[in-house]
Amino acid sequence: MKNKLQKEYDAIVELTKSESFINGEFVKFSKQVVKKACEIMEVKRAGVWIFDEGAKSLNSIVLIDSAKYLKNVSIKTSDYPNYMQAVQAKRSIIANNALTNKDTRELAEDYLDKIGISSMLDNGIREGKKTLGVLCLEHVGQQRKWAVNEISFAGTLSDLLSQAYILGEIKETKEELITKRKELEEANIALKNILTRFEDEKNQSKENIANNIEKNIIPIISEMKSSKGHCPELIQQLEVSITNINSSFYKRLAKFNMNLSPTEVKVCQMIKSGYQGKEIAEMLGLSFATVETHKKNIRKKLDLTGKAVNLKVYLNDLEV
Repeated sequence: MKNKLQKEYDAIVELTKSESFINGEFVKFSKQVVKKACEIMEVKRAGVWIFDEGAKSLNSIVLIDSAKYLKNVSIKTSDYPNYMQAVQAKRSIIANNALTNKDTRELAEDYLDKIGISSMLDNGIREGKKTLGVLCLEHVGQQRKWAVNEISFAGTLSDLLSQAYILGEIKETKEELITKRKELEEANIALKNILTRFEDEKNQSKENIANNIEKNIIPIISEMKSSKGHCPELIQQLEVSITNINSSFYKRLAKFNMNLSPTEVKVCQMIKSGYQGKEIAEMLGLSFATVETHKKNIRKKLDLTGKAVNLKVYLNDLEV
């Protein structure tokens, strides 16, 4: 007896020091527990079973028979209500005679008789008051009376399985929190970039509007005030200027330091808006020849002389 108690104690110490237990690797740890239980308890068959969500079925995750791992199986809780109720309610099911025990006898026809199981020792795997599953130790052959130390040892093994399961859940939750925190940080960075870009665009828009009002609209309004009677040409210029009020055109011209005269800037704006030479001449009150001279000077200042570059396309590209 003393030798067996020492073996049980050594097994518990060994299991609590295993990496699978410390890291909450439940399936891996379950294999170690079942193997150790078969060895110490001298049973051929043992397994760890876990309830599915809603406890509608009990599913084996580790099942050993004669030191060989078996294919996992599933049983419906509704098929064996008395046994399932006992698993949920009791810490231990101590069935020295599994064929007549009130908690296990309904397993006889479908399970116990077919395999030759005579005695069972089952211990619940729990998380608080919730029953997660069960550690099953099954003796094949003649009936067996489970000793007090064996019942205690099996209970300790099920407690270790409970702890390993909880550690695994904690680890999984921690990893999920780390992932979500990283996603949140990335989302915050993205939002910050969007807000920064929005603020830059808003400031750019304000600057563009201010430039267009100062450079284009105010001069036209001043001319309209000083002119006598109806002036359709100035109204057309005003329409063009308002249409392009958010344009970055003037800022781009200033950035490239092109040194265009105010009239040349107006000609550029009208060319960019699609007006032809004669239309520009009428709107600005200039001769066609003067407009053409302005266009030549503009091309020279833009370093386009002798180049096959469309002036309208070039000016529109300044918006980019």
